[in-house]
Amino acid sequence: MRIKDYYSSIIEYDLIHRFYYTTTKQPKLKTLTISTLTGAQTIKLDKARLALEILTQKKPKIIKAKTSVAGFQLRSGMSIGCRVTLRANSLYQFLDQLQLIMPHMTNVPFKLSGIKNGVFSFAVTNLSLFSTIKSDVSLGVDIQLRTDAKSIFETLFILNSLQILVK
Repeated sequence: MRIKDYYSSIIEYDLIHRFYYTTTKQPKLKTLTISTLTGAQTIKLDKARLALEILTQKKPKIIKAKTSVAGFQLRSGMSIGCRVTLRANSLYQFLDQLQLIMPHMTNVPFKLSGIKNGVFSFAVTNLSLFSTIKSDVSLGVDIQLRTDAKSIFETLFILNSLQILVK
């Protein structure tokens, strides 16, 4: 909850003065989506589902294949991954955890190309960086942070204020 307090007390104030907002129309963090694709292997899918459930305290939704791909031996309707969408308090709790592992990530700072229309996407290649996940789980996740910012400058300002480094 540290980030939620920081966002509501400091970042919102800075947004008002930097972009001349009134208090009602400034951009906010909307959702954070964590997803992983494991393929059709059920053991990997179960590990991924449990890891996301431990990490977010939410039950992941199973992602199913929409079309068949013969080269990958994939059939329509097969389970290929899982996804969790976080909003409100759970979003800020996960951002607190993410801020703790940022110094240990190897692909930081993130590339600017990951920002489009208020959506910032990046990957965490090793979930064992999180303290709640055991080190034997070698699984990566894709994370999308959605804001209702109207421009890339507002999104960059929010990300840099949250100390998510973007180059």
